[in-house]
Amino acid sequence: MGRLVNRGADDLIAINGKTMRSSYDEYMGKKSVHILSAWSSKTRLVLAQAEVDSKTNEVRAIPNLLDLLEPKGALVTIDAMGCQK
Repeated sequence: MGRLVNRGADDLIAINGKTMRSSYDEYMGKKSVHILSAWSSKTRLVLAQAEVDSKTNEVRAIPNLLDLLEPKGALVTIDAMGCQK
């Protein structure tokens, strides 16, 4: 995979999940879409996004997102959701 930007020790990557408003469909029985995003403070861009499976939570999707990013040398933060066992 090619790199969009070179990240270094001065980059901060914030990982956060959000539920997309009005993405549910009551008639079809579909739940809202939940997206996990990785934001770079250095480039002010979303580096990667992953949809969280409706049967799990963010914690299980974080390792997959980190594999996409290869955040070597960057500081990665996550909210309290990532502190679960």
